[in-house]
Order: sequence, then C-alpha cells, then structure tokens
Amino acid sequence: MHNTIYDLMMLSSLGIMGRLPKAPAVLCAPGSIIGGGGFRDSFGVFRGCFAIYYSTGFAFEAELATVFYAIEIAQENGWTTVWMECDSTYVVQIFRAPEPNIPWRHLAHWHKIRRITRNMQLVVSHIYRECNATADRLTREKVDLFKWWVEAPDFLYPFLQKDLHNEFYRFTL
Repeated sequence: MHNTIYDLMMLSSLGIMGRLPKAPAVLCAPGSIIGGGGFRDSFGVFRGCFAIYYSTGFAFEAELATVFYAIEIAQENGWTTVWMECDSTYVVQIFRAPEPNIPWRHLAHWHKIRRITRNMQLVVSHIYRECNATADRLTREKVDLFKWWVEAPDFLYPFLQKDLHNEFYRFTL
C-alpha cells in the first residue's frame, strides 16, 4: 500500500488517526567509492577500460565523475563520436537538461566537460544495470588512484562476452 501525505491528512480530517511508519535507516552515507568504464568501437572491438578511485562521496557523484573522466579519456584518444551508456538516470538527465543542477563540488569539472563536448558528437543514454556488468565489475577492482587497461584484463572477459552478445535480459510482467 502506498499512501500519500494527502491521504493521511484526509483521513485525519475525518477523525481517523493514523501514524507514520518509522523511517528506515539511511543507506546512502558517503564513503570511499570507485568508478569504472570501458570503451568499444562501432564494431564492438575493445579499445580500453579504466577504474578510478575517489576518496569519498555518494554513489551518484561517482557515476557523474566517472562519466566526466570517460569523456576526457575519449578526447585524449581523439574519439569525437561517443555514445555513452550509463545506468544512472540522474547522470543521463544531467546531460539532457538545458540547465542541469550540478552538485557544486563538480561544477568546475562540468564546465570543462561542456567545453570538451562542444567538439564531439555525444549521445548519453540509459542502460539497465544488468547490461552494465562490465562497468560494475571494474568498480570492484582495487586501484590506488587511476588504472587504464589497453587490453581487456582476464577478470573482465566473461562480462565483455555477455555484453557483446546481449546475454542480459529484463522482463516486465
């Protein structure tokens, strides 16, 4: 049952007393986080992947900063046509919004990214987490600060194969 505050107020006005449920524990406290991503060309050939350590922050900040770094890596490699898939709807909306609300600590980086993307064909789209297993696996890799792999590391092969052959499915009944 999903009651709203309006429902509670209406019941209260009728003399029916209800009580709000206890708030659950907050699970989004900041902590040490790692972001990761991979690159393929238009034929699906692996071009590189990375993992980056952020001292502390929230998960959405890691998603945002990781996309920023991926765009910088694309620029450094001369890749001017980029299709970025991200499992964070927050990040996708930031890139689609005309005036996005960027966390202040990422604002300077955002302005740099906007300058870079003026010279790119950039598409940012949402991908379900099940289809983003390669990036999720990279976030579990231990890195000191930044690690770049030119060739796919062994631990990534099963995920790359499933990703390439679209072996992840999502059903809604």
